[in-house]
Amino acid sequence: MRTRSADGVFTYTDFPAPSRPVAAPSKVAVDRKAKRVSWTASAEKGASYRVLRNTRSAPGYETVADGVAGTDCIDAGVDFAAEDYVTYKVIAVAADGSESSGAFHTCSCATKLERDRYRLQAKNINGVTVTPGDID
Repeated sequence: MRTRSADGVFTYTDFPAPSRPVAAPSKVAVDRKAKRVSWTASAEKGASYRVLRNTRSAPGYETVADGVAGTDCIDAGVDFAAEDYVTYKVIAVAADGSESSGAFHTCSCATKLERDRYRLQAKNINGVTVTPGDID
């Protein structure tokens, strides 16, 4: 808030407190069969966690869970069979609202057989050798 005194001096008050660094969680892991995302806790005492998901079919991150007190959650909304990959981001949130930078885990959702077929198809298209990175 800004106020002006009679002599024309401005006074500023009610600045938001600067955010402080919060230790990020680590070792994010995904159990695709159980649709369970787990991680190692942040060193931040009393932190809760926000879990976000990104897929090829939905740009940006979608919130899976917020305010998680433990170190795992179930993502009932994901369909691994319908996605090429799924990336999870877990953020530690301190009691004062400060957030960590986050920890990530990306899992390929293609089966080994699908990956092998893709590699074989990608190597010989109309007699031209290409790599998977060359194909849209």
